Amino acid sequence: LTTRNYELFDFLHAVLPTNVPLQEFYKNFCSLYKGTLLSFRSVLKAIFSSPFLYTPSDLKRLKALRDLLSPKSYLKGHLESR
Repeated sequence: LTTRNYELFDFLHAVLPTNVPLQEFYKNFCSLYKGTLLSFRSVLKAIFSSPFLYTPSDLKRLKALRDLLSPKSYLKGHLESR
């Protein structure tokens, strides 16, 4: 194991050694999400073109989507566990 921070044991963080540096690993990991999910810009466009009002919890979910597509958000967890 590369960490004992059990908050990283979530199926989204690498807790075993990787063959590439973590920054490159997460860059590739996020590109997989970008290839399978709608782009963040498409999601925003759909939301703001909708006639419905959105709650603060909806905005939190948007932030979570943005973080899911950002390699820096994954690396942050590793840096905080040191």
